[in-house]
Amino acid sequence: SVLLLLGLVHADVSGPVASRQTPGRLQLVPIVSDERLEYIEESPDSKRLLTHGRGYAPKLWDPSTMQILRVLGARGQNIRYVTFSPNGKWILTLAEGGVDFWDSRRARLEATVRPPQDEVLVSAAISPDERWCALGTNSGSVGLAPVGQPGEVAWWPGHRGEVWDIEWFNKSDRFATASADRTARVWTRATRTQAAELKGHKDAVRWVKISKDDEHVLTTGLDNMAGLWDASTGKLIVEKPHVIGPKGSMPNTLMAAMFVGARGEGALFADASGAMEIIDRHTLKPLRTLAGHTAAIREIRSSRDGGRIATYGDDEQLKLWSADTGKEYPFQRQGLPTAGEFSPGGDVFWVGYEDGSLRRHELETGKIRTETLGASIPLSR
Repeated sequence: SVLLLLGLVHADVSGPVASRQTPGRLQLVPIVSDERLEYIEESPDSKRLLTHGRGYAPKLWDPSTMQILRVLGARGQNIRYVTFSPNGKWILTLAEGGVDFWDSRRARLEATVRPPQDEVLVSAAISPDERWCALGTNSGSVGLAPVGQPGEVAWWPGHRGEVWDIEWFNKSDRFATASADRTARVWTRATRTQAAELKGHKDAVRWVKISKDDEHVLTTGLDNMAGLWDASTGKLIVEKPHVIGPKGSMPNTLMAAMFVGARGEGALFADASGAMEIIDRHTLKPLRTLAGHTAAIREIRSSRDGGRIATYGDDEQLKLWSADTGKEYPFQRQGLPTAGEFSPGGDVFWVGYEDGSLRRHELETGKIRTETLGASIPLSR
């Protein structure tokens, strides 16, 4: 899943530079760049790296050589979102005028999906089985399209406001949508019908998360509240304060209440002080509190297994945590971070900085390696 902290920008590089070792816990990747790093994501097999900067087309890299493999779109194209599919076969790029599906191995554009006439695409998510892509528009339409191949897109009136977020259930049979109409909804893929409506927020619902066993849904609203819901019945189980603040609601940020822990049994909520409470999602009993920030948190990221989380607060501190023990990993800031994301295994945290540098932080071992981003290598079509 992708801190806005994270992202890379358009980088104009003249060629590879010899690596040199630097002591410390960070891997430094110097970048000659005219663009601010705002998104980074490593593919599930660690063979590809995505970077993105606001107002620029995303780039696909070979992380072993730090060579650009492909610019995913035209220079200056306003791509709002980019991500790997769950297993890494596809790359999805989302712009207002359409979603593009790229073959990640060949870096080749395979298919494009367009929104209904006079509507703008806002959200998209590929199913865990990588067969389907759910879509949402500014007018509340919800769509379903086959991934990576031409085909009819099924559209229906899903919400009465912008569809801000989409997440699939792990069995790929259902997906959930979050909307400006103050509701989240669960949809059955096969019938394209509503299975549940999650209603109770007093402002727009910005994010939705699904538990590993598909039993629970977490919603986060701009009312600074989060709800834990029964996924089958749509019944609200508990409501908790979850303060996101004005910067936490900016585009491409992630400030959702989320399921955490290696087994996915915890639900995490953040208060106005920057403290985070983790409760057991079944018993609702407190498990632990993560305290260290001195101001409200503006972004939260988790590793794929939920065992580690990263937080960035209004105190301008970036912190890395174990969700299972509450341990805070040592981290030495090297400037103003603008992007960050865990590796697929959760043992590495990529950090992009305002000056365009990219650093690879190994949480446990402290190993480092210094590289430089290189020139483009065209892939066979």
